[in-house]
Amino acid sequence: MSAESHGNAIGIPQHPVHNIPLDIVGEIFQVYMALPRPAELDNLSEHSRDSYVLSSPYVLCLVCKSWQAIATDLPMLWSNVVVYARWDHFGKAYTVRKNHGRALREWFNRIRGHPWSLDLSVTKRNWGDPSSHTPLIDILSPTIIANLRFLKAPGSVFKNRGGFVGTLFSKLKSLVLNVDSASLSTALCPELKKVVLVSAGEFDLPWQLLTHLYIGNTVPFNVNDFIFVVTTARRLQHLCILTNFGSMSLLSFTSFGDLDLSSQPPKTFPSMKLTDLTLISAAPFDTPLPTVSWPNLKRLRLLRDYNTWVARWHDSNLRLLQSLTHLHLSSWELSSIPGPFLDACHSLTHLHVDVFENDTFTELFHSLDCGSAYQGLVVPHLQSLKIDCRIRRYYSRSPFPHDLLYTMVASRVAISQATGSPWTPLKYLAFRVYHPDRGTPCTLPGELKEDLEEFTSGSQIELSTSVTQRDDGYEVQMSYGDVDHWDRGFEAFIETLGEF
Repeated sequence: MSAESHGNAIGIPQHPVHNIPLDIVGEIFQVYMALPRPAELDNLSEHSRDSYVLSSPYVLCLVCKSWQAIATDLPMLWSNVVVYARWDHFGKAYTVRKNHGRALREWFNRIRGHPWSLDLSVTKRNWGDPSSHTPLIDILSPTIIANLRFLKAPGSVFKNRGGFVGTLFSKLKSLVLNVDSASLSTALCPELKKVVLVSAGEFDLPWQLLTHLYIGNTVPFNVNDFIFVVTTARRLQHLCILTNFGSMSLLSFTSFGDLDLSSQPPKTFPSMKLTDLTLISAAPFDTPLPTVSWPNLKRLRLLRDYNTWVARWHDSNLRLLQSLTHLHLSSWELSSIPGPFLDACHSLTHLHVDVFENDTFTELFHSLDCGSAYQGLVVPHLQSLKIDCRIRRYYSRSPFPHDLLYTMVASRVAISQATGSPWTPLKYLAFRVYHPDRGTPCTLPGELKEDLEEFTSGSQIELSTSVTQRDDGYEVQMSYGDVDHWDRGFEAFIETLGEF
């Protein structure tokens, strides 16, 4: 039935909007439903939030009977469910108000077996008479949960009676947990692939299933925990950890299972699929990791403010750098790096470095000068070099080494043009300058353009310069992000962390 005939059949006046085909109207409705929730929603009362959450598709239904018929016939409009529940300590159950429960049942009837997602928030506030509440588990029947694909919830729902203990999530693909402690088995989540753990406590997961994992916490992470994750999660492709490495263990395991870490020589358990690794706040590379191997790792980011990463890099771990094409190091003090470190990055094409001292510029440009440093054996395929100039006062100790910058760029351009040269020319050079003093102009970008005008005018090098007054640390930047599912913006947020 066309939109026009449908409108005539129910006796409403025709408007040009009713000439839009029904499938197009459905697409428009889906775009509307995908709009982010307003930030001011967090300031509303729980009752108002409940009303808002339950009203989104209803707004469309209230426009006219034609739109109501279309909206109620599109299960995907109802596929994102947000529930505010209460933990009833005495009844040992997660509950919602009965009117909310009735609305949820109607909502799930309209989903009609379509894949859906649940965002569950839990409060311990007193909601009055317990008899006016309905246990949430009575509403979320096994038939409804069978089609759940995305779940965002506190970890307590997986350990408290009256929650999801022992519940089978047969089609669950992605999980976001605010964890105090939780344990999930492969039998309960046979298709789980992507997990985000926020404020992690002790936890255990179906490691062999995971392809994407974020662990964020303020509790020290044991080096053995790190080894366990990268050697047990054999399908892992993308790993990000925000933690401090210490002696305490977060993982609820008592042994490494089939991992024999005591054999001599140690047996290596390669993570064949791991391509992206981001460690924020700390890294365990000062300790030999003979059992760890990631032959296909392409992108490594070690992000911590004011910390000399490579001064704590054990020589036996240099082999882990051999496959890298993208490397981002914060607070890289090159004066403490031996030549073998850079030699290990033979495949590197993109390098991003945070610089806190002008002396580091001297070491950096000298090291990358293929005409003098290490006999031209350093990162021969480097195409992109990004430098975060996070220096409070540029000329406080030593001047910026303009001559060394020019010599480095000239050497890489010249040697790459030689006949039969195995070198790849440097094509892109970017500087982001931190300049907090609003009263005085920042002159460094202009000076850099003058230094390299010979190469930029001939299109041999693309030069980009920018100035910022904010110098937020990586942990602070993480706090800005809306922690959500990997496929719903979190992966893009992680990949752009610290980039410019």
